[in-house]
Amino acid sequence: MPKNALVIVRYGPYSAVGLPVEYRTFRLEGLQGETNTSPTCLIIHLFSWDVCFRGTRILVCPVLCCVPVSRTVPAVLAKDGHKVTLQKIQDWNVVELVVNEEVVFSCNIKDLEFGGDGKLDPLCEKARIAVLNAY
Repeated sequence: MPKNALVIVRYGPYSAVGLPVEYRTFRLEGLQGETNTSPTCLIIHLFSWDVCFRGTRILVCPVLCCVPVSRTVPAVLAKDGHKVTLQKIQDWNVVELVVNEEVVFSCNIKDLEFGGDGKLDPLCEKARIAVLNAY
């Protein structure tokens, strides 16, 4: 498949860690790349200090602060120059890669690694090879 091909990633809803079934793209980051549209929440543990007897500082109350952080993830399909489009489907736990209206790769979405750039995920590499071999 030449570079700059259109790859449609069709994905279904799934349940994660006991949460309700819904559409999530966290496990697709290794395939799709681009800028993460939903910011990652960076939790910072802040401390509230109070000056005490003889100038000694004591910890009064720990405070958690959530700071949104956007990041760019260069994923396997984007590195090969392909344009990736996401498309929701009704089938639960399914990911399908479509090139030229043909499904060239499919797997269970829960088998993909959560987040990351896809370099260490063997399924992302299999998907990349399937796209490269598509006609």
